[in-house]
Amino acid sequence: MKWHRSALACAAVLTALALTALTTMTANAGPSFLGYWVNENASKCLGVLDANMANGTPVVQWGCDGTPNQDWIIATPNGFPGNNIQTPLRNAQNSTKCLGVFNSATGDGANLVIWDCNGSADQEWDLQQVTAPGGSYPDGCYTIANVNAFPKVLGIFDANPANGAQAVIWDNLHHLDQIWCPSPPPIR
Repeated sequence: MKWHRSALACAAVLTALALTALTTMTANAGPSFLGYWVNENASKCLGVLDANMANGTPVVQWGCDGTPNQDWIIATPNGFPGNNIQTPLRNAQNSTKCLGVFNSATGDGANLVIWDCNGSADQEWDLQQVTAPGGSYPDGCYTIANVNAFPKVLGIFDANPANGAQAVIWDNLHHLDQIWCPSPPPIR
């Protein structure tokens, strides 16, 4: 009987600790946004090539298909949407993986890849809301600048509209391939 009371007391303490940790995590973390980033030039989603989560796998645009490698998590203290948001972009297929610039390069055309989240500046992104001139794209879209290579922004190499076109950083030329609109993921 004594053993059962001790076991119950331990279970109660462990449950209380787990609930406290879960409450703290929920209050301080959790995604402010989970969804797609759709490129305005090609109406395609930012994703990881072949859904391969190995470090260094290219990040590309692809037709939005509902797969988790195209879902991105943004967690900020001030919430989303907004302006001037600095955040890593974590991939929903594996939330320990972040969008980064290969070898922390800072030049035009540097390739974007998926990599273990490590807090480096090449994995930090500055989201700036843009207003559509003449209604050419929906309000609430963003340029996504790399903090390490600021003011270079996320775009698609050569504005190529094809599936598999490489995501890169480039000077902000205000081209449609550098405009990204958040979209909730489709029902799977």
